[in-house]
Amino acid sequence: MYALTAHTHRLGHAVAQLLDAGLTVEAVPTVRAAFEAAITASWICQVPDAMPAFLNANHRQQKAMRDTVMRAGWLSGDGHIHADTLTPFLVSPKSKTGANQVQTLCQDFVAGDAMYSTYRGLSWMTHPTAATTDLYLRMRPGSPHPTLATSPTYSIDEMMPWLHVMCSSLVWSARALNLIDHKRAQSADRRRIRAAAKRLGIHEFLVVTPAAVDRGRKAERQRVAAELRRQPE
Repeated sequence: MYALTAHTHRLGHAVAQLLDAGLTVEAVPTVRAAFEAAITASWICQVPDAMPAFLNANHRQQKAMRDTVMRAGWLSGDGHIHADTLTPFLVSPKSKTGANQVQTLCQDFVAGDAMYSTYRGLSWMTHPTAATTDLYLRMRPGSPHPTLATSPTYSIDEMMPWLHVMCSSLVWSARALNLIDHKRAQSADRRRIRAAAKRLGIHEFLVVTPAAVDRGRKAERQRVAAELRRQPE
């Protein structure tokens, strides 16, 4: 949780430096990374089985990376890693999918459709799409054919919606941290977060659905019961 919040805020610093350098389009992928970190932090702190699902996904990704590296011939030996020794946590099917797919993760939030739409918009400007390549074209007066440019046409005004997402992500990730840190929740930090949210015109917290909480609680009860049964008498 702390790491995801810290990562979101460091990415915010990177976005500010990119914009100061006039690199607007180049800042969008960093905003996307910050947004994903912030919503993941908000998901983990509210859905009871989200953290074990997150860890399971991480271990699976480690093993998948190992397998890919070995196929490429970049790794010698048997390729054994610590993740091979770990038994996956028991989690609900939807949390398992949510830890691997942003769309499913967003579905656990009350504002899930808006969140995923934001993510899709950021992804459109991150991946090699026509939305990106078109920015490197210039129309010539009197000619139907564009010319190529070495820099994109994307003004700071066009960047403003994504800058708003970046600032909102800073608020949401910090507020998520407050949920697990009682002292921080009662400090001046909480007042600053509330004030920033008000200025941005957003809710200070991304709220998950009651169904997501209930599902996570049920999965956690099942996981704890299964672990108790495995313990020697």
